[in-house]
Amino acid sequence: MTSTSATGGTGGDKDNGGGSKDESGFEHQLKTDQNGALNPDYRTPFKNKIDACKRLIRYHVFNECAFTPWELAESNAQYELQAETLLKKFNNMKYKYQSLLVKDSMHWKFHQVLFTMPVVRL
Repeated sequence: MTSTSATGGTGGDKDNGGGSKDESGFEHQLKTDQNGALNPDYRTPFKNKIDACKRLIRYHVFNECAFTPWELAESNAQYELQAETLLKKFNNMKYKYQSLLVKDSMHWKFHQVLFTMPVVRL
């Protein structure tokens, strides 16, 4: 068996009889990619863009099948509902914050006026 690159190409596989000449190289690369995806080297930083591509390309092995139109519509509906809910929560929190700011500023204005007024003595 010959060495393979991280992108899945083979380096001159020999015909092994019954199968195609790339079959053993493909299986080897598949096992290498699966092993790299299941046991990633997450401690070593990427050296450059090429190193990043070589180390991340193996995650294509876990690519799922395409979604059906019904699944996409259902997912979009759930996403829209979640987005609307979060937007309402955000607006409620923003309104509460603004009302607290107004209330606090009125409180300080009241105390400022109260303490700056001269005391009238009888």
